Amino acid sequence: MNEKISNERVKMEQETWIEEEISKVYWAFADDLSDGSGERLNDYLNGPFKENLEKILWEDYQAYGK
Repeated sequence: MNEKISNERVKMEQETWIEEEISKVYWAFADDLSDGSGERLNDYLNGPFKENLEKILWEDYQAYGK
């Protein structure tokens, strides 16, 4: 049970970190993009990009972080 709580905590910390970094990337480009392109960037960063990054970080944690 302790491992389950630890895993959930790690996932939550990773998600928070990812969201903070995605926000930085978004705002680095958003001011220079049209509204439509800004929306597309947001959709990509918070969709496929975020999902893949979460997977990569979780697999890395499973392999090396425990």
